[in-house]
Amino acid sequence: MLTGMNCYRSIPDEIVGTAIGQLLTTMDGNVFEEATERLLQDDSQTIEVQFHLWCESEDTMNSHGTGSGVGPDPTSTSQLHSGREMEGQGMLMYDAQGVPTHTLWVIR
Repeated sequence: MLTGMNCYRSIPDEIVGTAIGQLLTTMDGNVFEEATERLLQDDSQTIEVQFHLWCESEDTMNSHGTGSGVGPDPTSTSQLHSGREMEGQGMLMYDAQGVPTHTLWVIR
């Protein structure tokens, strides 16, 4: 955990079913969409991405109790570069007919 920061919805049970875009910093909001587009164009290899999970400062947490739980504010420039740096490796998955159905990601 970053000192003085609480990464948004850091309890695993709270993020199940949440779109990844809601957990990313403003500057990284489209990372997975862009990666998926690249995989749809060329799926011969996996793709690697770097991104930042949105985190709240202690000041923000204190003003909202235990944390706002609303994700990043898209109008806030202070949230453009804050967050925990992460990386992921993804691949395109297909159904039995060979139609792309979803992406699968390993996040570290």
